[in-house]
Amino acid sequence: MFLLIFKQEQHNAAEAKEEARQLAEAHEKRVASLEARLAEFSERIGSYDRLRQQDLTQLSKLKVSLLNYPISSVLRTLSGACIDVHVISLDRSN
Repeated sequence: MFLLIFKQEQHNAAEAKEEARQLAEAHEKRVASLEARLAEFSERIGSYDRLRQQDLTQLSKLKVSLLNYPISSVLRTLSGACIDVHVISLDRSN
């Protein structure tokens, strides 16, 4: 009788051990998947940050160019645009 109980406990222990092994394997796969996703997100954020920095640099260059642009040219361009807008609005009123 004790032998039968002993065998049953050994069987239960072996099943529990196998179940724990399978669970650990599933957890390892989940962790590996999460690590891969984290690496992908980190790469995307790095790319976004590089593009953002390039955009900011380009904006700074454009601001400097605009500030160095002769004001008379800007005024001529703006006055021409104002006249064009005036002509268009007069044409629409007819």
